[in-house]
Amino acid sequence: MNKTELKRVCVKPFDKDRFEVIENYEFSLSNYKGIVPKGFKTDGASIPRLFWSLFPPFKKRVF
Repeated sequence: MNKTELKRVCVKPFDKDRFEVIENYEFSLSNYKGIVPKGFKTDGASIPRLFWSLFPPFKKRVF
């Protein structure tokens, strides 16, 4: 059985609207395992290119 495991990511404020990951973040989605490296900077809302096929950043969606 495939399972999704997500845990809280540890971040600290980096700039006005940005955060920095303070320890490596490992995650598992079905059969895919990934890592967000320590030091990665994010606004917390941008969609990584990896997920654009599921959540297109430039297409209006109605939920």
